[in-house]
This record gives sequence, C-alpha cells and structure tokens, in this order.
Amino acid sequence: MAGSQTLLTVSIPTLAVLIGILVNNSRLNDLRAYMDARFSAMGSYMDARFDAVDRRFSEMETLFTENAARGAGHGRPPQAPGGKPVAQRVSAPGPSRRRVVCC
Repeated sequence: MAGSQTLLTVSIPTLAVLIGILVNNSRLNDLRAYMDARFSAMGSYMDARFDAVDRRFSEMETLFTENAARGAGHGRPPQAPGGKPVAQRVSAPGPSRRRVVCC
C-alpha cells in the first residue's frame, strides 16, 4: 500500500505538469501563427505605402524636369503645358511698420 501511495503522489503531479506544458506549447504555437500573420499584413501595408510615396516622388521629378526643360528658373517666365507664359503675382514692397519702443 505504501508503494502504490508513493507512486500516486509522484505520478499525478508529474502528469499534471506534463499536460500543462503541452497546453501552453499549443497556445504558444497559436500566438506565433497570429503574430506571423500580423507581421506579414504589416509588411504588405508598408509596401503599399512606400509604393505610393515612390509614385508621388516620380510625379514631382517629372514636373521638375518638365519645368526645367521649359526654362523655368533661368530668367524666362515659367510656362503652362500649352506653352503660354504663366501670370506671376508681383508684390510691391509696403511701408515699413517698425515700432519704436522708448524708455
């Protein structure tokens, strides 16, 4: 009786610990799969964002090269795509509005 009682007192907690380890391992695998899915989704989102930024930069580069080809910034007035000069706003210098602080 003493031998079987000792066997039960050792084996039952050991089995409980092993079952707990297996359950936790299963939950960790689920967590890993969830995190992998989230990171892959974030990667595709970031790729789409970088593609949009690259597209905008290429559009700006095209505009700058077109303006440079038309002579904008070289002493000639900038031109619209039809070749007509673009009206520029000229602001006249206004009177100085300095405050004089005394004493």
